[in-house]
Amino acid sequence: MATGNKWIHTEEKIQEEENTHTHTHTHTHTHTHTHTHSLSLTHTHTHTLSLSLTHTLSLSLSLTHTHTLSLSLSLSLSLTHTHLSLSLSPVPLCGSRTMSSTERAPDLGRALCVITGASRGFGRTAARQMSRLLKPSSALVLAARSGDELRALQAELVADAEAGGGGLLVEVVPADLAQPDALERVVAASARCFRPDMDHVILLNNAASLGDVSRYAKSFTNMAEVDSYLSLNVSSSLCLTASFLQAFPQRPGLRRTVINLSSLCAVQPFRSWVLYCTGKAARDMMFRVLAEEEPDVRVLNYSPGPLDTDMQMLARSRTADPDIKKSFSNMFAQGQLLTCEASCTKLVKLLLEDNYVSGAHVDIYDV
Repeated sequence: MATGNKWIHTEEKIQEEENTHTHTHTHTHTHTHTHTHSLSLTHTHTHTLSLSLTHTLSLSLSLTHTHTLSLSLSLSLSLTHTHLSLSLSPVPLCGSRTMSSTERAPDLGRALCVITGASRGFGRTAARQMSRLLKPSSALVLAARSGDELRALQAELVADAEAGGGGLLVEVVPADLAQPDALERVVAASARCFRPDMDHVILLNNAASLGDVSRYAKSFTNMAEVDSYLSLNVSSSLCLTASFLQAFPQRPGLRRTVINLSSLCAVQPFRSWVLYCTGKAARDMMFRVLAEEEPDVRVLNYSPGPLDTDMQMLARSRTADPDIKKSFSNMFAQGQLLTCEASCTKLVKLLLEDNYVSGAHVDIYDV
């Protein structure tokens, strides 16, 4: 949940990734001392760069890439007094070539995956997408307040797994995570679902609430009200994460990943959003500390961008600050809100590539 020029500007970046671009650039440089350079560049799906230098130097370069992959090149170089030749050939990359019948698509392993706030919005989408990336005999534990929505999702995911020929255990825990016994039930369900041959445990801390955005900071004088908000949005996240790591301690062959669903509000103040910004900032720092203390745990603060969800609808209707409210309304009217599917795809990409700095705050527009 966030707004501002960053989102409006970088939204264009997301759209550009889906288009095909063709540009031609020509640069000519003349050096009177020895030689002349002539450079032509064609930018399509395949990039070709040719450069010839008169008198003593010739150079040819051919590059091929896909939209989303970086390019690795092998390089050979020979040099004499009067001649330089340079040849580059692509080194095969996963995804830049056809996958052979013996190779597997990337996955999250045979894993136990626990998702809070899983009954709707981003959490529901994450359950769907991550379930497709779990090896057979994996397990999903889904927690949220709405039992009916959780059970409907459970039936959907089990049916999808059976249709795909893979076994997936899905356990649901209807619970208010602000209550201590709810955390205990989530951890107990996770322990029941864990198998000794699992090689990955994942916790997605997604559950959160917007809080009262109809008032400014100076109106919050009731400690019980503030404590109640922080109990769900900060305390429960810390206690669940700690209990999860204790239940599944470090051992050889077991990867442990903890994800915090963050926000631009964790790093940027929004007027009349004092509770939400405070909660998100506290959670970000909490997981940064965890990354420092537990170097074997992969920790990610993922900011999903401005999502088209029920929480966004509340923000447009209840935000006290007129500028913030107008900004959200404009984003909705102009179709600048992101779908949960698009944002979750970026999260999955981060998890599969697994090259983020542990504890880092990663915004969707930086993926």
